[in-house]
Amino acid sequence: MQQLYVVTDQRGLFVNKQKEWVDGSEVKTLFRTLHKDEAINLVFELSSKDINLRAEVLLVEQDNNKQPTVVAGTALFEEEDNSASAIDTAGDA
Repeated sequence: MQQLYVVTDQRGLFVNKQKEWVDGSEVKTLFRTLHKDEAINLVFELSSKDINLRAEVLLVEQDNNKQPTVVAGTALFEEEDNSASAIDTAGDA
């Protein structure tokens, strides 16, 4: 199988073709490239707009439909929600 490069961030989100951060559940919309230098250039471009961004290039396999195989980042959102509610209850005590 052929491999593709995708871009992800510290929260487990992926860049789509419109250069927006998404959870990866719709793999057809994800940015992907066969060339590592194109993915690195995108990381540089995105990082120059957001200094807190910690993006990286990932090498992933293609599925039978030539889409990247990624794990959607929904679990990360649930963890953030739980930690936010824990902070809220701690402030009430």
